[in-house]
Amino acid sequence: LLQLPFLPDSLLIDAVTLHGWPCSQQALIKGDARCFSIAAASILAKEARDRMMVTLDSAYPDYGFASHKGYGTATHQAALHTYGPTGQHRRTFRPLASFLTHGSWPASGHSDSGTIASRIVGEEEYYDNHADPS
Repeated sequence: LLQLPFLPDSLLIDAVTLHGWPCSQQALIKGDARCFSIAAASILAKEARDRMMVTLDSAYPDYGFASHKGYGTATHQAALHTYGPTGQHRRTFRPLASFLTHGSWPASGHSDSGTIASRIVGEEEYYDNHADPS
């Protein structure tokens, strides 16, 4: 938003509100399933993030970012156990914060057989490939 050449009149956002933003907003729960604009933005953001993870793979080859894109696979978690977090890991991400505090991964949302594939927006966590936690 900060890179746009002009301030938008309004924002449609998936599930959260940007506090202090100077225009009207509408936060839609499950917005990517309810609004084509949010769904398209979600796809573009994921593609950009995946490209960034491939680039990070060359800087941190022991983590396998190019193959799992930083999602919570068993391979990624094993690399964190072995090498610890990089400067790119978000220590505010609840599963990683729990791991750093307690030395183990939290039970909820964790799966050794699949991906957590989570993203955090504000304090909300969304787990793709898992049952909706609500």
